[in-house]
Amino acid sequence: MVNEGSMKNVPIIAFPDAISDGGMIPAASFLYFDQPVMLMSPPAYRLGATAAQSMEFVQLVARRKPAWGDHLQRAFSLARYQNLHYLDLMDMLEPLRGTAFDLSVLSYPADTHALQRSAALLESTQLPTEQFSGHLNEVSAAAELVRHLVLEMYIQHGRDLERLYEYADELFSRESCESLLAKAYLFRCGCCAGRSGCC
Repeated sequence: MVNEGSMKNVPIIAFPDAISDGGMIPAASFLYFDQPVMLMSPPAYRLGATAAQSMEFVQLVARRKPAWGDHLQRAFSLARYQNLHYLDLMDMLEPLRGTAFDLSVLSYPADTHALQRSAALLESTQLPTEQFSGHLNEVSAAAELVRHLVLEMYIQHGRDLERLYEYADELFSRESCESLLAKAYLFRCGCCAGRSGCC
């Protein structure tokens, strides 16, 4: 049995989805729990190691103008939106850090195997992709898709932008953007359900 005193400073994971703006966090959350609330950093916040290559990839796609180029540009725009608003929110909440909330970064795969697991998880809902997509956070989904491409797959393809472009071309040609966003969103959900080997 855990006594109340030993749990006082143990954070509670109340928001497993990545935080991107203040509207996602009811102010009462910081008052309701005795322990700090654990907030999750968005995936785009962890892309610093490949930031320069990300921009090169976006520019490469813009030059070649594939049919899926606009979808990719929108995903990058939404990921940037999430990252900037996350940073602004953290600046605003900084006085409460450590007492009312703490930050964490979930570690979970977003490679091709994770994409396959997400497809199985999506299929298990027995919902049409269009219907499922209406329930997800598009900003979070876009950031996960960007992470899949310019972090996981960039590294998996030997940090070769040409190979990454070929992978993206095949991926977007095979699946709709709506389907890819749904599966990317489920990277994190599969992790929280203990299905992706996250830690």
